[in-house]
Amino acid sequence: MSLPMNDRDRGIRFSVIIPAYNAERTIADTLRSCLEQTYPPHEVIVVSDGSTDGTEAVVQGFGSSVICLRTGGNTGPAHARNIGLAAATGTHIAFLDADDTWHREKLRVMAKLLAAQPDARFIFHLYTMDAVDFPIDRHALVLQPFPFRKLLWRNPIATPCVVMARGNDFRFDESMRYMEDYDLWLQTAAHNTIYRLPLPLTRLGRPVLSAGGQSSDRRAMRRGERVAYRHLARRQPQYLLLLPLLIGFSWVKHAVKYIAT
Repeated sequence: MSLPMNDRDRGIRFSVIIPAYNAERTIADTLRSCLEQTYPPHEVIVVSDGSTDGTEAVVQGFGSSVICLRTGGNTGPAHARNIGLAAATGTHIAFLDADDTWHREKLRVMAKLLAAQPDARFIFHLYTMDAVDFPIDRHALVLQPFPFRKLLWRNPIATPCVVMARGNDFRFDESMRYMEDYDLWLQTAAHNTIYRLPLPLTRLGRPVLSAGGQSSDRRAMRRGERVAYRHLARRQPQYLLLLPLLIGFSWVKHAVKYIAT
């Protein structure tokens, strides 16, 4: 079932940003999942992060439907996404990774929710490892405010599940190779209400923390988490007193997972 559209929805324009490093085998499916959306994206921006395989040739095969940008080398996803953010011209940003795919109604759902709740500047939804070809129940399209206190203790937000308003000055910290996304979510949530949609509209190409992914180094991720907490306390001094507890909790989580494996 296709969700109905109205004129107000059409004022929302999505810039899709996809960092890609040696994604020759997966990027075509990812791009098709963008370009075949029932609510077409305003633009799709792929940022090749020093790819040495045929990634750029595959992207260029899509012609003018996709903008292909490049970094100066393999600089990491933070820098690649920031290049995409600087080039984006839509009203909203939708992130996607080069081995993930979307439900074909994903952008239509986001447009309807954003039109119905104009104060929503950040929405995330669930992800799955299964196919995302299920019918969408309109009654399930209810945004849930996600409390900042919950985000402090864990990061449930996968980057390919995020839609955020363009126009703020927030950027990914390019000095961080791990948890730079969590760092940005905390920065954003400290100033805006973030909303959760309990629908799995993104299919991940590999499990979170699986071997071969940026998130596979658990120790480095915990270090990145602690850096994100320190950044939060520096930007928002009211969290300075909470900082020792947050860092201690991060150490405990790492220890428990290390023992469990």
